[in-house]
Amino acid sequence: MLADANNRIGFKCCHHEHILGQMCKNGDGVEMLELFRQAIDYGEDVPEPVDVIGIFPVGYKIRCSVCGDVIDWHESGRRRFAARAAFE
Repeated sequence: MLADANNRIGFKCCHHEHILGQMCKNGDGVEMLELFRQAIDYGEDVPEPVDVIGIFPVGYKIRCSVCGDVIDWHESGRRRFAARAAFE
C-alpha cells in the first residue's frame, strides 16, 4: 500500500543513498515508513521492482540490503524542527 501524494514525506535512504522505503503520514499525522523488501540502488542499470514488506512507526533500526548500512528510523528533521519552533 503506497501512500497517496498528499501524505508522502519523502524517501528514507542509507548513508550510501540506497532507498530503503518511503516515509509518509497516516491519517492521524503520525510518520510511518513503508519499508521495501530490497533497497533500491539507482546505480544499477535496471533497479529491482519495489515490493513493500511492511509499514513501521518510528523507533526501528533498518539494515540496507545493498550495502549493509544500519540506520535509525526516526521522525523527520522537518517535523522535529517545527515542534521545537512552536514551543520557543
